[in-house]
Amino acid sequence: MYPLYHKNNEAKTFEAMQKIQEKVGNDRLLAEAEKRERVLSHKFSSHARLEERKLERLALQAESQQQFGSEGVSENLADSLLSDPATTQKLSQRRQLASRATNHGGKPVHAWNHNNALSRKNLELAITPAVVENDARAVQAISQRINKDSKVEDLRKDLFAMKRDEIRGKFLERHNQNLLREEQIG
Repeated sequence: MYPLYHKNNEAKTFEAMQKIQEKVGNDRLLAEAEKRERVLSHKFSSHARLEERKLERLALQAESQQQFGSEGVSENLADSLLSDPATTQKLSQRRQLASRATNHGGKPVHAWNHNNALSRKNLELAITPAVVENDARAVQAISQRINKDSKVEDLRKDLFAMKRDEIRGKFLERHNQNLLREEQIG
């Protein structure tokens, strides 16, 4: 009775294991397919962005009446870009959106670096007394932290030197004891 019971269970568990393995295999194949699709869509979108940027550069060159380089660009393309106002307007709008996307709230990322170019009135608006006070506190806190860190490092070095001297003294003491024992033994 027992062998038949276990034999049926083995068949059921084997079938269940096969189903689980099939599901895992299918999931793996689906994941790989999704990954391939993501890579391809990213590749195509990157290529499309590069083409748009190339057209934008061409439109800018055409607007500023620059000569086209030896990139295999025909002047007919430049003329078509210039003659179609919708295209140039669309490209300029994209340029504006792209420049806004790279800025934080319409301000350059490194706005602090351009304070020398501001007028005195705008500089006073940008740098308020509260900003100066907080900066002074920050500088003071930083200098205190640097001093504290240097003191801790000095204490650590002193402690290391003291332990080294202690270990060295014990070693010399043990060495002298060993020399005395050697003399006593002969």
